[in-house]
Amino acid sequence: MSKTIEAMRRSIKQRQMHKLALMEPGRALDVLVARFVEGLQIECRSIPEMGQDYWIKPLSSVRSEDGELERVPTYSTTIYSAHNLLNRYEQWQLQGDTGAGIRAELHGSSGSIGSSGLCRTIPEAISKAAIALKIADNHLIEDLLEDHEEATEPI
Repeated sequence: MSKTIEAMRRSIKQRQMHKLALMEPGRALDVLVARFVEGLQIECRSIPEMGQDYWIKPLSSVRSEDGELERVPTYSTTIYSAHNLLNRYEQWQLQGDTGAGIRAELHGSSGSIGSSGLCRTIPEAISKAAIALKIADNHLIEDLLEDHEEATEPI
């Protein structure tokens, strides 16, 4: 591969990782995990008495639009949802340092490693490491390349 293409690839990865590091735990990060790690189709929908939130699109054509919906899990803010992500990986590691934060590392089957950088909570660290692993495996996450703030609120 030419040096120019490799430099462009490295630059894109760095931009994605920079945007990821700036993201706060919350629904925008949860949606990225659902879409790019879990491979789910997501839609933003407003439901009476529940307000607007992100929902998993039903995969079956048998289910109607009014059928049972499932909310996108809160990967980046609850330990239960974040811990369920760890089942996808054969090897993972959590490191904590008093006052500095928590770092997660996830190892992919291709030998690549996704590292969260320092985070405030375990769920945030696991979620960011899962997305970082996708970036390390050369997945293009358009939401992390946009220059405007709405890019962190995927639809």
